[in-house]
Amino acid sequence: MIGFSPAAQQLQESALAYERAASALEAVAARSEDCIAAILASAQSVRWDSPAGQAFGALTFHHVTSARERQVSITELAARARLISADLDEYAHLARVLAGAVDALTATATGAGIGAELGAGSLLGSAHSAGDSAADFLEFLERHGGLPLRLLAGAGGAGS
Repeated sequence: MIGFSPAAQQLQESALAYERAASALEAVAARSEDCIAAILASAQSVRWDSPAGQAFGALTFHHVTSARERQVSITELAARARLISADLDEYAHLARVLAGAVDALTATATGAGIGAELGAGSLLGSAHSAGDSAADFLEFLERHGGLPLRLLAGAGGAGS
């Protein structure tokens, strides 16, 4: 019982955007290794036996340390973006399940009886409105502590 809703589409598009961001961040982290290698190679090519040479070496060490810290941060951001993408994918799936349940309940004669049984259709109406946008869907989930089992059970009975 999977349906279409603008909420599911918005959540899926957001998940894809986070996935693309994660991929871009991973590419930056991978390329930073080349930059670090170039910095180290330039430091090794300088053999000044002077205070300027020592300063250059210290500055190089500082740049490499900073680059490694940024590389770790970028990798962590990429991992967080992937987690957010996975969460948004799951929410998109739940939005499609909810849309399917609403469709099943409203499309059948049994659904009309179940709609009345679910509190004069207030739960069904609220579920229907939840498909209008990702924000409405997330508010619906928060308000009901997830997908209401009464609604899903009713839809399962309506589809039989």
